[in-house]
Amino acid sequence: MKLTAGRIDPDVPVRHSEVRVRNAPRWMLRRYSAVALPRLVIMRRGVASHDLSGLLAHELVHVDQWKRLGVRRFLARYLGEYLAGRWRGLSHAQAYAAISLEREARQTTTISSSPSSATG
Repeated sequence: MKLTAGRIDPDVPVRHSEVRVRNAPRWMLRRYSAVALPRLVIMRRGVASHDLSGLLAHELVHVDQWKRLGVRRFLARYLGEYLAGRWRGLSHAQAYAAISLEREARQTTTISSSPSSATG
């Protein structure tokens, strides 16, 4: 996957021509490698190149979710599911993993990056 001038290269199959990819300031993203917003993906500096395409694909699923659900519904669902998990006694990591939007992003990027899907 090639990034040019902070934008996703046009030959990469992404429906968002206006998605910007930026490096996070040093104080941001201590816990996570990237964060997706409606038209912006912020990535932690120093992400290994072999992890970059999978991470970016995962975050682009979140960009699709933002677009599909809108800001209010995305935030209500994402935060609501996380807080519900914590309320049920799940750890941070368990509650995060249980968020349906995260599961969708993991499943989508796992399927799209599997060898069998590349061959048809």
